[in-house]
Amino acid sequence: MSETMGDRIRGARARKRLNQAELARMVGISANAMNAIEADEVDPRASRILRIAQILGVSTDYLFGYSVKRKTRPLLEGVESERNPAPVA
Repeated sequence: MSETMGDRIRGARARKRLNQAELARMVGISANAMNAIEADEVDPRASRILRIAQILGVSTDYLFGYSVKRKTRPLLEGVESERNPAPVA
């Protein structure tokens, strides 16, 4: 049997040494809701999946099972300003 999203969240949460209540509070949901997500009883909305991934330091692809890589790449800051530099006066 392959890992579910709930399994991947539970594992990533354990690696971060967070309990369900702590992760739930950080995501902004109840501990019961987090339990239901980890038990695969509900499908969380996209914004919650993104928030969970950010907190746990994993990619959304990892949570969905599209990637076996857990780590996310750091976001590049200032990329847009380098592409579109301000005009020089």
